[in-house]
Amino acid sequence: MKKKDRYKVLVALFFTVLFIAIGISSTQKNSLQIETRQTVQSLQDEQALQLRDIRNNLIAELAQAYSFDAETLLIYNLSTANVIFERQADTPRNLASLAKLVLARTALETPSEDTLCIELDDLAAIGDDELVVGSCNTESDILSAMLMASSNDLSLTIDRENPGREEVLAQYLDAYSLDMVINDPSGYDFRSFERASTGSASEILSVAFDLLLVSPSIAQITTRAEFTLGEQVLKHTYPGVESIPELRLLKTGYTDLAGGNMLAIVEPIPGEYIGLVVMKSGFDTRFSDFEKISDIVSTGYRITQ
Repeated sequence: MKKKDRYKVLVALFFTVLFIAIGISSTQKNSLQIETRQTVQSLQDEQALQLRDIRNNLIAELAQAYSFDAETLLIYNLSTANVIFERQADTPRNLASLAKLVLARTALETPSEDTLCIELDDLAAIGDDELVVGSCNTESDILSAMLMASSNDLSLTIDRENPGREEVLAQYLDAYSLDMVINDPSGYDFRSFERASTGSASEILSVAFDLLLVSPSIAQITTRAEFTLGEQVLKHTYPGVESIPELRLLKTGYTDLAGGNMLAIVEPIPGEYIGLVVMKSGFDTRFSDFEKISDIVSTGYRITQ
């Protein structure tokens, strides 16, 4: 082999080795970057979990320090399926108008007309929302108004317009392993324990969260102070509804037998939903009980941000 040819071979070999070395270096660099990102992410995840534990403990301790009139209380992280604080949350209670959440959720699974009209028999329910016979609105608007104003009349409209609702209700309760009993679509118990609709705080909260996920637009209307249905302006049953930060859904309930109930879902940080339930309180103390646990949750998240 000529000297010139040997030189060319050496040069080619040099560049071949150089390119291989560069390739190995680049691969190692990429591997190191991936490992670094994974380590950082792992540390961030660990810190987030530690922060969540600190926050949950803080909220639980604050709730423990307060006095409540309600016999049942629940603060529950719906996003992580963690109980933060509870008091008899699995004890069956008279749902009162919280049962309307079940009616609304199952109505969305029942085929019906797009437009529903109020009939005279619908106005036979207890309570008077000054609704007009013959007025027609979309099912979505009627469901929204029923929940926001806790209208027994509109619950009868929904029930009548969904003849297959009982079968859908049975299928829904079975699918989610719920031991709830829904005797009246409005949740009214007619002052009879045998006619009361019953369920635990945990169960009714799961239905409410399901409703929020399936129809956030309906849930959002339950956070308004008022809603116009046709020509009728309906008021929310909770006067302080617009004072709750990050509120995503709110429902009240009351009968003499059930006492005062309230249920809410808040989103204190993006993507994290917290359920709040008060059951068997008083007519007015349900509001103060709810405001306490709402403030406690808000404080816990504010301190640990």
